[in-house]
Amino acid sequence: MVSGTTPEALQEVGLPTNPVHVLDLAVFLPSVLAAGVLLAKRHAWGYVLTPIVLVAMAFLGLGIVSLMIVMAARGLDAAPAVGMVIATLALLESVVVIRFLRAIDQNANLQEVVRRALDEGKVDQPTIAGSSL
Repeated sequence: MVSGTTPEALQEVGLPTNPVHVLDLAVFLPSVLAAGVLLAKRHAWGYVLTPIVLVAMAFLGLGIVSLMIVMAARGLDAAPAVGMVIATLALLESVVVIRFLRAIDQNANLQEVVRRALDEGKVDQPTIAGSSL
């Protein structure tokens, strides 16, 4: 991309861009941002989406690191520094999601927890198209 030429892998399949990158930027990145914003605002959906996104990010990182290990084993160009950064991020995401999930009371009834949080003003009531749930 820096050199202004189309990558060889895309030329071989005849695509203008990598579909994985399109999906990441069109679906995954907005969902990560939405989960973060909703969680920062203490919205109920933020608490639902955050662990889903964190697990997805950790597994995505694991897949990338695995790919880099296989590429290096086959003698292909694999950037070890990038692999270490991604592995560190995947580990960090795993730790955060484990701590997030452990903070949930195992014996709690979801309806009671949401109702109590709404009553205490800890989370905003979720709405769909202007009507409250």
